[in-house]
Amino acid sequence: MIETWERGVGSKTKQRERLEWRWVVHLVALGLATAIAVIAVWIFLSFRIGVILSQSMMPTLKPGDHYLINLRAFRYEAPRRQDIVVFHAEDDLLVKRIIGLPGDKVNILWGKVYVNDQPLSETYLLEEPIVENPLQVQVPEGQLFVLGDNRNNSDDSRDFGPINLDTVLGRADRILSPSSRRLSLLPAKAPTR
Repeated sequence: MIETWERGVGSKTKQRERLEWRWVVHLVALGLATAIAVIAVWIFLSFRIGVILSQSMMPTLKPGDHYLINLRAFRYEAPRRQDIVVFHAEDDLLVKRIIGLPGDKVNILWGKVYVNDQPLSETYLLEEPIVENPLQVQVPEGQLFVLGDNRNNSDDSRDFGPINLDTVLGRADRILSPSSRRLSLLPAKAPTR
């Protein structure tokens, strides 16, 4: 009889241990599921994927390129000259390169861009811009002066003026596809003011 009683106590202890381990496994699974959900929501709220439809940013971005839009890029840091931004323009989203920041003086003379009286190095241009009428703009506070890399085929701040910062959806950070063109769109050495 004593043996039976000890066996019963032992089996209850084992049952209790199994039950405790089940709780541990369930809590770990719940923790992992919660972490995955939080990460998924953060990614959804932080990034979008865009598709290039026009030739205005060639050769940097070509029609059909899929690119990553960082929606939080300017939440903690200010836009930088030569960042590529995605912004709302009427009923459309446009993609252009920042040339002038708030307070900058932008001059375009004989197809050459000057920012604060300094020539802008633009190795990313598709071709030499067609000479057009000279343009001089003082970029107002809260606005950006943006241009397409394919200057001869781009509607940009030369046409509609500087854009409001509050129209900027985010920064184009990376080409995702085609895989042969996967690369970062962030300036290698970002110019500062």
